Amino acid sequence: MLLKSVTIMLRTDRTVVVVAAVGIAAVGIALHFVGLGLGHKSFPVHHTGGILVTGADDSGIGRDAAISLAKKGYVVYAGVRRPTDATSISDEKIDTLVPVIIDVTKSNTILAAFEFIKLDLARKKLPLIGLVNNAWVIRATPVEFLKIDDARWNFEVNYFGLIAVTQQAIPLLRAAGGGSRIVQASSIAGILAIGGGNPYSATRFAVESLSQSLRLELSPWDISVSIINPGYIATKNLENVAAQRANADAAQQKLYPHILGEAVLQNEQRLMKQAPTTEVTTTAIEDAIMSPTPQIRYVLGAADGVSFSTVKRIKDLLPERIFDKILSLPPPQQ
Repeated sequence: MLLKSVTIMLRTDRTVVVVAAVGIAAVGIALHFVGLGLGHKSFPVHHTGGILVTGADDSGIGRDAAISLAKKGYVVYAGVRRPTDATSISDEKIDTLVPVIIDVTKSNTILAAFEFIKLDLARKKLPLIGLVNNAWVIRATPVEFLKIDDARWNFEVNYFGLIAVTQQAIPLLRAAGGGSRIVQASSIAGILAIGGGNPYSATRFAVESLSQSLRLELSPWDISVSIINPGYIATKNLENVAAQRANADAAQQKLYPHILGEAVLQNEQRLMKQAPTTEVTTTAIEDAIMSPTPQIRYVLGAADGVSFSTVKRIKDLLPERIFDKILSLPPPQQ
């Protein structure tokens, strides 16, 4: 009966009603599995130890999480690329916040950073209990105009760099005993691809796959792997995305008005103004590090009052052609 009702609604193109119905059904299914106890796994919790946070260069997700975790008593190694950023970290005057120079695209800096971390933790008689992979760059444009070098650079930082750091961290996390944590700072773009969202979105989908593999591979040692999937978050990188799209040349805008047109860009700017601060990502990262039942995925943020977690549930249940149609709807009139 439910399927018949949904079919009738689809035939009359009542998209909003369909979305609401599917969303309610998805929530019901999720609650059912949670009620069966299948949605959680317990891990030991380390209340002390070292945590490496990459991508802590400036005010943003990595830096704010690093500062907050350090204030909670963890020894946090804030990974930055430039000496000026290391000085800025030191200027926070937090004894447990330690800057380390690490460029995830340069193996020599990764090896040097881990050598320092191992020696420092040995001196403090503490284990490495957490890794927050947050180093990333973004380039997003219609595929027709995508520069291959830009795509390679996005993967070099967002995927290969993440692997290189994680490989060095795994033996140390294993040595700490059960309950060590890996937290991948990904994006809603790793769940939902939109027109004009690549190559960035492709790198985030790759991180999703990598994280699932890691979760299975590291399960014998009780190492938790969580993914943070925020939507719009008020950071400098968000401002950079807006600038990239606004600066697209006239030829691109003419060919792709449904992606780069004025109405679309204005709607993006409106949604960006609604973006929450990094407080929401820091809260999720801390839960992934400190909770006895960390989530596999933290989908954060909302657009026009609709949470991205609800959008994900709808996407998982709707036929792809139907969801494509929803994504292709024109932006609301201002």
